[in-house]
Amino acid sequence: MSAELVKQVFVGKSFQKAEEVYHFLAEQIDASISQHLKQKLFLREKLANIQIDKQTVLPHLESSELRQSQLLILRLAEPIEDWSETIKNIRLVICLALKTNDERAVKDEIRHFMTNLADDAYVDKLLTDSKTTIEKNL
Repeated sequence: MSAELVKQVFVGKSFQKAEEVYHFLAEQIDASISQHLKQKLFLREKLANIQIDKQTVLPHLESSELRQSQLLILRLAEPIEDWSETIKNIRLVICLALKTNDERAVKDEIRHFMTNLADDAYVDKLLTDSKTTIEKNL
């Protein structure tokens, strides 16, 4: 079986802080190793700024424990005003969970998605389109 990038979209979820978002994302990625994944997300954020646009963060991790690479799009019902000391007013969370040494086809899918993210109009659509439309366009 060939590998593929698993894509999940969540619209209208409510969270008060980054820790709650990381807990939710880790559970969605793989509940059996969610604590490990949550730690990896926090560690990555400590290494460098994950904010990629005024209302958008891109937390990401890599783990050999993952069965498949995953892309999770989470549009919040209300912005998280204080994500961290330096990151404010976050409405869109794009999480990449990368399986170590994943296949080229998956890496190509991720590259294509990241190229799309460079387009402000694409990010705006992630902030405004319906869940069904976002899923179709991923």
